[in-house]
Amino acid sequence: MKTSSILGVFLMCVSLNTIIAQPCKLTIVRYPSGLTDDDPRSNYDRSILTLLLEKTVGKYGAFELVDSVRMQQVRAIASIKSGEIDVMPSTYNLERDRQLLAVKHDIHRSLMGIRLLLVKRSKLPLFSKITAVEELKKLLAGQGADWPDVTVLRDNGFNVVTTQAYAGLFKMLTTERFDYFPRAITEIWDEVKLHSGDDLVVEPNLALVYYSPAFIFVNKKNTELAHRLDEGFKIALRDGSFNKLFMEKNSANFALSNLKNRRIFYLRNTTLPTAMQDKRPNINF
Repeated sequence: MKTSSILGVFLMCVSLNTIIAQPCKLTIVRYPSGLTDDDPRSNYDRSILTLLLEKTVGKYGAFELVDSVRMQQVRAIASIKSGEIDVMPSTYNLERDRQLLAVKHDIHRSLMGIRLLLVKRSKLPLFSKITAVEELKKLLAGQGADWPDVTVLRDNGFNVVTTQAYAGLFKMLTTERFDYFPRAITEIWDEVKLHSGDDLVVEPNLALVYYSPAFIFVNKKNTELAHRLDEGFKIALRDGSFNKLFMEKNSANFALSNLKNRRIFYLRNTTLPTAMQDKRPNINF
């Protein structure tokens, strides 16, 4: 298990302790590691957690982020409920809302629901002929077995192949176990770089879009951590630091995705409350 300490903050805490002669609280925050050594998705989540916790040091004290073991989403949910880990940044749905406490600020500003298609280069001519969503539904999509997106796609009439292994999805796409792998624009450009040797590319003309907010989840009893993250997010919104971090991560993704020149297929997110299912994310950044 590896740890990352905010040393300067801790030293400040020690200094304050010397002045006021009171114990200084150190909050340990455990979260799931990336599913592979080079999983690009975890970097932004870690940066967001660090930002929100740093913004609230004055009120809540120093903190230490600790990488837990690798775990799929189902296990991560169970681990938060059991107290094995403390936080899980992830997409929101009704089931997760029932089991966990969501800090309801969208850390990805709905980009998780803007999906491009990762495909084999040899399949590009097939996708270039698609002009209607019904044509895409005839092909096979690949997804992680415990991802909410499986339900979204199937409820919208798509054929979906699943596996538990994140890394296995890229191998299955390469070996043509399915035809395309829908990925959020926050994910796909890093992933295609990592798997360029497998002759995988981002399909240039199509996008699937549905409303899919991403929140930080904690144990329902851990209201102090939830309040801290909520307050940190509000501060980061006011001072512009959240937007700065968000744009540093995603400005290149927007440009590469070229959404204004893609054919957009809007889907209903049936995993959300009824009033939110047909909401459309902003695709103009």
